[in-house]
Amino acid sequence: MTGTIDYFISIERLGRAKDSRYYNMRGEDVSQFVRPIDQLFIEAYENDSNITTLGIGDGGNEIGMGNIHDVVISNINKGETIACIVKCHHLITAGVSNWGAYGLVAAMALLDSSKSLQLSVEEEVKFMQDAVDLGAVDGLTGVCEKKVDGFSFDYHKNVLEDILKIVKS
Repeated sequence: MTGTIDYFISIERLGRAKDSRYYNMRGEDVSQFVRPIDQLFIEAYENDSNITTLGIGDGGNEIGMGNIHDVVISNINKGETIACIVKCHHLITAGVSNWGAYGLVAAMALLDSSKSLQLSVEEEVKFMQDAVDLGAVDGLTGVCEKKVDGFSFDYHKNVLEDILKIVKS
């Protein structure tokens, strides 16, 4: 089956800074670990293609944060270094990128009459545990621990549960 691509969606994906390098929130150059997927977003956004781009981020260094580049520089620690220059058609900012993604899926679920979109606390907790087991590190501390951007798994789980309550009400 052949189809077309309508959307590029990026969640917590690093985008290049003004020096074409990629930085984590601590201002460390992590370019050697990042593949330039943001080029797809640049081309879709700048070439007036039929592909709509959406970025979800929380720290200013993610794809799409180029939409608010000056805000990142002025308000984010190390913003001058880490601020992403890659723009998108639609940007969702959140305290934690995962929460922005949960909100997007929740909104889509409310519009989905087939009820095929579902968020699962159990699946998310398992996914996070598997990530830690494989060596994933917390975005703020750089330590392999059960945290997401400094928040414990339990706190993270509670946010998802609150979003699910809204969807089900």
